[in-house]
Amino acid sequence: MKIVYIGNDNQLAESIIERMSKEENEVYFITNSNNVKKRKHDIKYRYYYIDNADEIKDIFILINPDAVIFAGFGYTKYEWGKEERENFSLLAEVLEESVHLNAEMFVYFSSVEVYGSGNYIMTEESEQKSETSRGMWLSQGENIVNMYHKKFGLKTVILRLDYLFGNSIEAGNDDLMGHLVNLVLEEKTEKIKDDFIQPIHISDVADAVKRVMDLQMSAVYNVSSSKRIKKSQIAQAFAGMLNVEKSFETEDLECPDRFVENKKIKKEQEWIDFWDFQKMLEEGRINIKFPDKPSKENEKENKFNLKSFIRRAMENLILFMIFFTFFVLSHRHALFAEVDWLLIYVAVTALCYGVGQGTFSVLLASAAYLITQQENIFEMTNFYSYMANILVILEYIFFGIVVGYTVDMLREENKNKQEQIDILNKTYEKLKDINEKNILIKNEYEKRVLDSKDGLPKLYSIINRINVLDEDRIFM
Repeated sequence: MKIVYIGNDNQLAESIIERMSKEENEVYFITNSNNVKKRKHDIKYRYYYIDNADEIKDIFILINPDAVIFAGFGYTKYEWGKEERENFSLLAEVLEESVHLNAEMFVYFSSVEVYGSGNYIMTEESEQKSETSRGMWLSQGENIVNMYHKKFGLKTVILRLDYLFGNSIEAGNDDLMGHLVNLVLEEKTEKIKDDFIQPIHISDVADAVKRVMDLQMSAVYNVSSSKRIKKSQIAQAFAGMLNVEKSFETEDLECPDRFVENKKIKKEQEWIDFWDFQKMLEEGRINIKFPDKPSKENEKENKFNLKSFIRRAMENLILFMIFFTFFVLSHRHALFAEVDWLLIYVAVTALCYGVGQGTFSVLLASAAYLITQQENIFEMTNFYSYMANILVILEYIFFGIVVGYTVDMLREENKNKQEQIDILNKTYEKLKDINEKNILIKNEYEKRVLDSKDGLPKLYSIINRINVLDEDRIFM
């Protein structure tokens, strides 16, 4: 199946694309992020970059997708602005092309924010009374999706997600978790709207998408955790993880006792929310990552390249002067005159600095040798007459260039081996993480099967009742 995912390049996109790829689907990723190819190497997908909604038509004609997953740009942002509101022209264009190309399924990511806040249980049939800009605009998006479903018969699934989290939380991100980390790191204390949330893991979202894709039935589902936690509790936990002593003030409002019901998707899609956010926090299975700054380091490295070259050249000249002094002073000495000081200089330079400075040392040593021999290179027209001088220069060339090149190749080989070791270490850590997830899932299934009223206990009771019956009273 050809599946198109439209959204930003973030953990949510990575999780969904990875899950869809593992199901042997042909995945296409449409985004406005420029650094996608630099980040993901182990997930098979095709990537399209767009600047505006007008480019969707040509891309869709090229792909001819069977299913579309629409998150939109800036979906995970905690607070929406003008940029995120422009998603609606993109959404309308995507829906239009999905209908035109007879797509089998359209999945739209909405949010539980469409319900607003209040002291009640929120089901899929609850009234929408959003209080945030994000909730209001996503609610409008749902209306557009429902209109295309009713008018054109497009199979649509609306997933109302609660706030998302992954195994790692990136400080500085503009989602809720990143926002809470920023509050911890800020010197000033801001008040938190301390309402209950039911954070859902991105892997559980990916599993929900996979299940609705398999069933292909139009519906609206709440996708949230079954357990609640307050925002202030999360912020306090982050403060403990970062070793920051800080207390958080809450707004002087009554905390809404809201609960998002997820029974419908569990019953119809047999979906389960495996990942318990609070439990993962307590067990230390969530880590906070700070953004890397490779670009600045690269700029710094490039900036000092010229200085590094000049420094090496100066060191080379100092070495040359030292060895040339030995060469001149020991010229008439009975023992040290037999030592080729310039050749030692060339070899040391090639071994320490590589082929670049090795070549420079060959030029310096050759020029010094010819000057001390009172020879002019332009007058060396007869090869046999100057055989001894030419052989000396060839020695310099061999030790300077050939040895220097060999040293550079060995360093490059060691660097490549180290990169391979790093890749293997990363692969090992990834396999270790997958194994831990599989163990967690196995344990969770085992616990639910054993504790379920309709599981093994019921089967055991049925077998016991059958055993007490006579054989001729059992009809197959």
